[in-house]
Amino acid sequence: MTLYQPPTFHSNAIIRPPCPKCGAKMLLSRIEPDVPDHDKRTFECSACGHELSEVVKFK
Repeated sequence: MTLYQPPTFHSNAIIRPPCPKCGAKMLLSRIEPDVPDHDKRTFECSACGHELSEVVKFK
């Protein structure tokens, strides 16, 4: 799992990462609470089905 910090110029924007397997833009599929002030965001690739989870600090 990766600790991801979104860019400060769009601190509330959700960045769609490229799929590490096929390179397609991934879609946000789930947001779950994690440790205080952090969310676990799960992205899914619509092209190949690969999933990626990132922990994100929010305000």
